[in-house]
Amino acid sequence: MRTNTANGKVFITRRYRDLLLASCLLTYLLVTLGGIVCITDSSQGCPDWPGCYGQLVPPLRVDSILEYAHRLLAALTSLFIIASAIAGWRKARSVRWVSWPPLIAVVLLLAVIIFGALVVLRGLGPGLAALDLGSALGVLALMLTASVVAFARHQNPALPDQLVFRTTFARLAVWTLVAVFAVLVSGVLVAADGSPVRCLSWPLFGRPLALDGARGWFQLARQVLGAGASILVLGVVVQAWRSRGAIQRTAIGLGVLFAIEIVAGALLLVYGPAISLQVI
Repeated sequence: MRTNTANGKVFITRRYRDLLLASCLLTYLLVTLGGIVCITDSSQGCPDWPGCYGQLVPPLRVDSILEYAHRLLAALTSLFIIASAIAGWRKARSVRWVSWPPLIAVVLLLAVIIFGALVVLRGLGPGLAALDLGSALGVLALMLTASVVAFARHQNPALPDQLVFRTTFARLAVWTLVAVFAVLVSGVLVAADGSPVRCLSWPLFGRPLALDGARGWFQLARQVLGAGASILVLGVVVQAWRSRGAIQRTAIGLGVLFAIEIVAGALLLVYGPAISLQVI
């Protein structure tokens, strides 16, 4: 990154833009691998922390390898996010939507690391587990925000340093983001012990609920919320499809991913909780 001393505009270099993008991809992989660890009940594959059975190399067991790989990926992702925060603060401090999100992400990252250690050493109750997942998704959202703004500012340094949500589409996108976040995090709060529902599941499909207690009614409420969020996602796809350029391409990607989610949910109903379908 460099500053144009003639007009004071900050130009985002390709190198920093790519660093933010790499941080996003690593964070996404980290959240996904965390879901796989949850689905396969591999969190106790290494019962101590930060080592695995007191060693640097885990035993050759699937659960130990998955848990240890998750820790190594977390360490690598942390380095990228911290590097993004330092570089942004040093070189693009005036561009708030590039420099501030990685800094906030570092704070949430520390919380995720602490929660990760507690999962292994003591286990987490639903409330703390929801905070853990919410923090991880928050890190991903923050890094995505910084990346999108960095890409836009790299192409056009004259863009104002602000996000405006005046259009109907912008407000729809924000509300969809909030709804999806609530659906994913609430799974931890309503799931029974050991249930795969707690592992980043989408409640678009589900077996009949037994509404004989508070948990059953909370699960029903989450399914209603999931249905509402699904409608919002479809609304975003339809509205974005009418646009051009990057927004339209994003709509295509979102539509494809959501179609895959629907198919996977339907197959889960037919074939039961197969691990491969849950991972998808």
